[in-house]
Amino acid sequence: YAVKQEPPPPHNGFGREEDSILNCQTLMPKLKLNDVHHFEANDGKALRFVCQIVDDPMYPIRNTIDTERQFVFTYHVVDGTIAIFEPPQRNSGIQPGKFLERSRVKKPGSNVYYRANDLFLGARLVIHCRCFQLHDMDSYTSQHMAENPGVFWRSNPQEVLARVMPHLAKDDSMRDLFIQADRAGTGLADYVIVDTVLARCGAANLSKQEVYTLMQAAGGDMDNPSGPRVQIADFISLLGV
Repeated sequence: YAVKQEPPPPHNGFGREEDSILNCQTLMPKLKLNDVHHFEANDGKALRFVCQIVDDPMYPIRNTIDTERQFVFTYHVVDGTIAIFEPPQRNSGIQPGKFLERSRVKKPGSNVYYRANDLFLGARLVIHCRCFQLHDMDSYTSQHMAENPGVFWRSNPQEVLARVMPHLAKDDSMRDLFIQADRAGTGLADYVIVDTVLARCGAANLSKQEVYTLMQAAGGDMDNPSGPRVQIADFISLLGV
């Protein structure tokens, strides 16, 4: 006589889902042991982004004022938890504060949690039926991603170049496009110009993170108060076109 194994009930939101499952497996549940080495290496590390709510076919914006809201998105590396905070904005009419208490968040329609490699500039994450897009990050986050290319491949110049180079023509078309865009003759290009030129040369659908990685690899000034800038000659030299 075989006893049918019932699946565990859905998580009710209290505590960690892993602990709730342990309560269903034994009458005397034991605390799940954490990876000590992972804890020691990542305790206190937090990746911070600036994000905003964007329109999405599956998750449309409910109120037009949401498009002007800015949020601080924090990912805690040690346990994969996410916290979202809305800082005060003058005359916004919206009460600032916590939008999301620190917790692990599953991707919509799945049992898979968001992980560190899901985070990059331009990424869209659906949380509580709202689509958030990451569009800026602090210097620590940028450095952490560059130091861990195995997790954040979009911050690895070699990986990005390998993806871009097959689509670029070996002629002067890119140089000509940069010259046309640089109307002031400064010899510099910002993110919008670089992204537009790459797309017109065949390397379309790059994330903002990948474009930033190429600009940084070419010696760009990523801390410019007006936004990242790169010498056009250095950028063309990096691509070898």
